[in-house]
Amino acid sequence: IALAVAATSATPPDIDLKPDAPQALPAAREGSTVSGEYSPGPDGQTALGLGTEFGPAIPAAPCCGASGTIAFTLSYVDPAPENRLINRHIVTLRLADRGFLGFYFIQTSRHLEMSYKQLPESTRVITPDPLEAGKAYRAAVTWDGATVCFYLDGKLLGEQKQGFPATFPAYSRLNLGPYRDGWISAEPWRANDVFIRDLKVWKEALGPMDIAADAGVQAVTAEA
Repeated sequence: IALAVAATSATPPDIDLKPDAPQALPAAREGSTVSGEYSPGPDGQTALGLGTEFGPAIPAAPCCGASGTIAFTLSYVDPAPENRLINRHIVTLRLADRGFLGFYFIQTSRHLEMSYKQLPESTRVITPDPLEAGKAYRAAVTWDGATVCFYLDGKLLGEQKQGFPATFPAYSRLNLGPYRDGWISAEPWRANDVFIRDLKVWKEALGPMDIAADAGVQAVTAEA
């Protein structure tokens, strides 16, 4: 076994969002601007706070495809006792019809969950350990038409069979934080206690080496 420093992907992301201030998204081709409450997260880095209002909804069709990757950095602070029983939808990609790809916390659990499914299915991959309050994590998901892979801090945590193709009609959205559409009402949870920054989206499924590079870690490779 050898440790190898992963090289960055040769393909630039279709979205490279550093949410520390309102930012236009030319890739969306609709004049979209990601705006909200920007403040230092618990790790000291300026980020987009999620929770008190419905978040930005980015048109997905221009930046997502049959294969793809989404990566972002998240952190959170412990919610107030009276605010712990509310689900926290963090980043959600809504596909055609009932298609759903999302990252979320379920009520009091601080295990990050990722799911690629047709609503209302409950298939998901869950982090083996809860995420620590105040710590920044790099989450990523890839899909290639056959398999959906969930990574945390450059490490593959789990996979799902991709049971249906990823398609993105004009109404598809990449939602940051609480959102509402024809199938889901992911309500705000009364406090900006989850923070995201450095959101990137590719129209290709990055491999493990590129995922590790994006997370700023070394990848373990097997030598013949």
